[in-house]
Amino acid sequence: MVQHSAPTQPGNSGGPLLDRNGNVVGVIVSKLNVLAVARQTQGDIAQNVNFAIRSAVAQSFLQIHGIDRREVPSSKELPVPAVAEAARDFTLQVVCPRE
Repeated sequence: MVQHSAPTQPGNSGGPLLDRNGNVVGVIVSKLNVLAVARQTQGDIAQNVNFAIRSAVAQSFLQIHGIDRREVPSSKELPVPAVAEAARDFTLQVVCPRE
């Protein structure tokens, strides 16, 4: 797991977690239940405490299931809008039906 502070909304699960170069570093899986934590600690509400699985785990999953993938790593830092635009070209839905 990777903890990240990028804002995560319901429905982001399964989406890519990208670095500043537009590389996929994880797949978003959950966010902290801030209301439950606040009730338990009687403290401040935490913000942007979110979790992703590491990209290597996702790559292993795809490989095990015979799904081809292509890696084109980038070392050039991009502005946030450019990262979002690039993500549209390589983000797709993967459906894993239960048998």
